[in-house]
Amino acid sequence: MASPPVVYNLFEREAEIEWNFRFLNPGDIAELKDLCQVWFPVRYPDMWYNDVTSGKYYSLAAVHPYDGHILGIIVCGVKSLDQVNQEDAYLLCSKQASCLDTQVAYILSLGVTDSCRRKQLGSTLLNKLLSYLTSPVMQTVKVVYLHVLATSTPAIKFYEKHSFVQHLYLPFYYHIAGSCCDARSYALYINGGKPPQTVIYPFILCSLISCILLMLVRQSSSVTVKVDVQNIYSMI
Repeated sequence: MASPPVVYNLFEREAEIEWNFRFLNPGDIAELKDLCQVWFPVRYPDMWYNDVTSGKYYSLAAVHPYDGHILGIIVCGVKSLDQVNQEDAYLLCSKQASCLDTQVAYILSLGVTDSCRRKQLGSTLLNKLLSYLTSPVMQTVKVVYLHVLATSTPAIKFYEKHSFVQHLYLPFYYHIAGSCCDARSYALYINGGKPPQTVIYPFILCSLISCILLMLVRQSSSVTVKVDVQNIYSMI
């Protein structure tokens, strides 16, 4: 009898630790809600859970090989450059930014359970995502980016270890539990993607955008910066 085909190599055994990999589905919503309440300092609306388990995003889960419980997730969305938030509009050089088929990938969430910390599960999930995004069918994706809390040192070190570079420092980007918190955006250029080709990037440009945001917040306490909050913390 012929062996069953392997699809995207989602099921595999790691050295020392065994994990199975599969995509999230609607049956995971209850467990996913419990995990996100532990992993992240925000409460996502039901629509978010519906979206990440419906196939709208690349939503990969690492699960226990015996009981099937979720041990970690990575969620990423691919979109055109004109769909990103205004503060992320200058991710690419002008030539690539003006190309109609150029796409970008945004990491919404990356989290693992306490039992799998420091066991390379976060790196494994990220590497699987990057393998997918650099595959022949995804060559129009030129950059992978994300936001993290500016004070989240473990997450910053994790992404820098994986060759992500800081794109912007964003004062008062998040509003968590009544407090404003700074953020950093990080980017990894793939498939020939290039950052803005100017002598002022990234230092002066980053500082300029950060100062503008800071001035806006200081001028009015009612100013709210529209952001994606899914990747406030990355539990590696």
